[in-house]
Amino acid sequence: YSMTRRWRSRDCSASPPMGWQGFGGFIVLVGWGLWMARDHLGDVFRKAFRGDPGVDDTGELVSYRAAVWCAIIGFVYIVFFLSATGMTPAMLALFLFAVTVIYLGVTRIVIEGGLVFLRGPLIAQPFTAYTLGVSTMPPAGMAALAVSYAWFCDIKSFFMPAIAHAAKLSDALRLRRRAVVTAVCLALVVAVIASMCYTLGMGYSPGAYNY
Repeated sequence: YSMTRRWRSRDCSASPPMGWQGFGGFIVLVGWGLWMARDHLGDVFRKAFRGDPGVDDTGELVSYRAAVWCAIIGFVYIVFFLSATGMTPAMLALFLFAVTVIYLGVTRIVIEGGLVFLRGPLIAQPFTAYTLGVSTMPPAGMAALAVSYAWFCDIKSFFMPAIAHAAKLSDALRLRRRAVVTAVCLALVVAVIASMCYTLGMGYSPGAYNY
């Protein structure tokens, strides 16, 4: 009951009908974008798997081979991780589908609209629960969805728009993109360490309960 109340209060950015309609729009936006990029994606996969010399990726942030294989390894790791936490195959499919749609949709709107941040119209946990029905999910699956809030929730701020902005900035300033990736990775390490120290400091100053 408490889990259902939590989902009802956080499942969408507006009213539930508008949230679900907005998520349908996100699916169309992302699906159409991938369809329009099909030729480029074909080049990316040919370069990654066949080493096609006719495809030039020297001006990209990372090589196509590195990007594709890192994405595959990351996806496999996420699948095994979520399976180990208790998600069923049906839950996995819906949850990862929703996560992918939200990540790509929010990133595109932020970088094309010039927004500082954006919250998706719906998040993956209630999308999974309401689509399958809570009664069809085992207790371990429900617990896995609850735990997943630790790394995927409203995502008002996440890394994909930042790296897309960095790529655009490198074009505007005529910087070497590989050097930009190094700078972004160093900044990420510094930011993680600084945020951890700051969070711990706040916990002992105003008190973690006041968060």
